[in-house]
Amino acid sequence: MLMLLELEIEGGAIGKELGMRTDSAKLSDWQPVFRFLDGCFVFIFLFELLIRIGLERRKVLHDIAFWFDAFLVIAGLFDMFVILPMIQSDGFGGEPKNIVLLRLVRALKAFRAMRMVRTLRLFKGLRLLVKACQCFLPSLGWAMVLLTVFMSMSALILATLLQDFISNPVNHLEDREWVWMRYGTAYHEWFMKVTWDDYD
Repeated sequence: MLMLLELEIEGGAIGKELGMRTDSAKLSDWQPVFRFLDGCFVFIFLFELLIRIGLERRKVLHDIAFWFDAFLVIAGLFDMFVILPMIQSDGFGGEPKNIVLLRLVRALKAFRAMRMVRTLRLFKGLRLLVKACQCFLPSLGWAMVLLTVFMSMSALILATLLQDFISNPVNHLEDREWVWMRYGTAYHEWFMKVTWDDYD
């Protein structure tokens, strides 16, 4: 939810630059808040990982979910202590929003949503997905939750990777506006539908 909110504010700021939006929160005011909260999540994940290692010892090494969590924690720490300091010291040059590496790392953060799938499998409803014929409605509900997680993850990745195209003044303005209307913010990614006029 935090990453979707960040995408909404960043996409709104880009939309304001394009003249597509007039009422948008100032991105520079929100960036420190998002960085702080992102750092909190990274350290919470690290703390949880260390507790699991302490409690389960060697058993944890055979668990694929553990290695996935470890990858997310390492990627988060790498982002905090390597990539952000390089960007802030102009190691790559230019504005942070134009750096492809930063966009790629932010897109990879969307995979954190996969942690929810591991947690949700503890609930009875998701286990009943296997027995959908016997228990149709609860299973359908949990399937919708699972699909929402995957849709959020794909929306974050796609919208984050397209923001460089939208921000780049070299690209045709009509194309940039069309992409922003469909993928510029979290709201547009979720609720804007392609109409028949798009096929004319």
